[in-house]
Amino acid sequence: MNLNNSNGNCGSIGDMMWRTASMHIIGKLLNRTVYYESIYKCFTEYRQEFEITFKNGGQIIKLMNPKQKYIKKISFGISCCDFDSPYRLEGENAQIIQVTGSEFKSFKYFEDSGEEIQKMFEFNEDIKLAADEAAEGIFRNYTPEHRLCLHTHRHENIEAGQASTLEFIEGSIKFVIQRLQSINLKNIAIIFFGSDKNFLYEIEPEEGHNIYIPSINNNSVYLYFGIKYCDSLIITAPCSSFAWWMGYLMPENKNGNIFYNNCDGYCKCNEQFVQNYFMPNWVPLHKNKTDEIDIDENIY
Repeated sequence: MNLNNSNGNCGSIGDMMWRTASMHIIGKLLNRTVYYESIYKCFTEYRQEFEITFKNGGQIIKLMNPKQKYIKKISFGISCCDFDSPYRLEGENAQIIQVTGSEFKSFKYFEDSGEEIQKMFEFNEDIKLAADEAAEGIFRNYTPEHRLCLHTHRHENIEAGQASTLEFIEGSIKFVIQRLQSINLKNIAIIFFGSDKNFLYEIEPEEGHNIYIPSINNNSVYLYFGIKYCDSLIITAPCSSFAWWMGYLMPENKNGNIFYNNCDGYCKCNEQFVQNYFMPNWVPLHKNKTDEIDIDENIY
């Protein structure tokens, strides 16, 4: 089986991780081999990047270019972030089925296969070593008790109303630090992630905490650095695939320390999106009636 990605746009590495993780489990449930069409350059490029990044990267993206006469197109997974049950494809007996969706951004596709997905995206030693070397340089003279990470995303998300904002960032930092201090964590460092460095320098968190902005140019190393060295994570741009995977691949004992902007409507999110996209044990944050950031108790 394959997907109909007719525009040849694979998106970011986070988008490709969504696509391959969900399609892997869908194919496994249906006892079908998943492949990606070699006519699209981005699939070939991501296959090479995955081989460099992940231990099993060469097996994640299989490339083919079959004749159209063997392919049956099926409407499935059209909405980017809703869950479409793979079991409704069980009765299809065509040699190759091509689903019309492209992104499959719902954890429910692999909800019961967490360990398998973690293994699927196990990083290569070269990536790990580069991240460890970066961490050694950053924390050489200071060892924090807790590392609070904050991921930002701007650029193309600004027009769509999905970008990180200073108001939410500074409010969420204040809220999460108070929450951490309430469980007697005092020595808290803050690490900013994001490609817009000028924007990161505009952030003014509460005083008394060391601030770090990792200078890592390789996206895979950047991702692994966050996965390994963050103790908590705030996702300020809720539609960022990169931030989602950073949170999802963090060790299980840290998974309850992931906070996200629940959209407040501006991210084109709705109840269905939230239920299918964000992990249930992640903490939704919003602006309350007094314009402060706190937990949204009514997210579901």
